[in-house]
Amino acid sequence: MPFFFLAPIWLLLLIVGFALLIPARFRFLSAYLILGSTIGFIASLILSTVLLLLMLRAGAPLLTVLVYLVSIGVGAVFGVFVGIVLARKLNRVLGWERLSS
Repeated sequence: MPFFFLAPIWLLLLIVGFALLIPARFRFLSAYLILGSTIGFIASLILSTVLLLLMLRAGAPLLTVLVYLVSIGVGAVFGVFVGIVLARKLNRVLGWERLSS
């Protein structure tokens, strides 16, 4: 259910990220928005789904819901961190990091 709210936010960040590809001044930001939001969303989805399935086998319903909700946030934070690291590398390869300073 929380992904019902996260998916539109992710799509909005993708649209803004692709729009920032147009002006050269803000092009370096597009990699951060696109990669950070996409990898964060995917990591959040994967981690929460895996932990939800594992916790359902354990048979503790209240703990399952708590672990599910916490894993959404943890997966998102981890994914955004990985996306930022990859965006920095991509900006360096494309030569966009000099535009940011």
